[in-house]
Amino acid sequence: ISLNAEAKTYAAHLLHFLACGEQIAVHCASNQAKLASDKKMCRFFATQARQEKQHAFIFNAATRWLQPKKFQHISHHGLHAFEKKLTHAIQQHRLVESIVAQQLLFEGLGEITLEKVSKGIEDRGFGFQRIRKNILKQEKAHHRFGEKHFQNILNAPEFDIQLTTKHCKEYLEILQQVLVEMEPVLQFYNQSSQVFYDQLVNELPSQLRAEL
Repeated sequence: ISLNAEAKTYAAHLLHFLACGEQIAVHCASNQAKLASDKKMCRFFATQARQEKQHAFIFNAATRWLQPKKFQHISHHGLHAFEKKLTHAIQQHRLVESIVAQQLLFEGLGEITLEKVSKGIEDRGFGFQRIRKNILKQEKAHHRFGEKHFQNILNAPEFDIQLTTKHCKEYLEILQQVLVEMEPVLQFYNQSSQVFYDQLVNELPSQLRAEL
């Protein structure tokens, strides 16, 4: 890999951001596995937690490899706020809320990020195409689970679309902050936080998007 100092710095920022997100996903999926009563769901969450742990390891290792000696991490206040709200939902045993937040929104954002910056990464000779494709494939699977589960619970008697929409809006507001904090990095890869956010909203299930 032949990257100049600027490219290495922005790549390190991006990878550190992804690693932080994956670590949040590890904790969330591990706890979701404990909350779920359905055995199939438990297996999915346990598998996701293992995969996210591998992703976090890869992204952290790549960050350490690329970052310059005097590397100042971007402050991810938005990610910390997202994790705090998500952790509270899990502590309150609100599994549906956690799935909307993690598998629908957070995994959706991760999928968008990996897809949209892929060309910029390729253009700058970053490499690791095979690893990135495998991670993206798994992120898509996590996101699809969230979409499928949402459709399955729509007609459940205990499901409250208005409450779910309220929570969704709150998480989206936090994710807007997450994206704004990453704007300089996204711009380096010729991307925009607003485009990311708009795509995230547009890819939500139609029943949920209609209530926003």
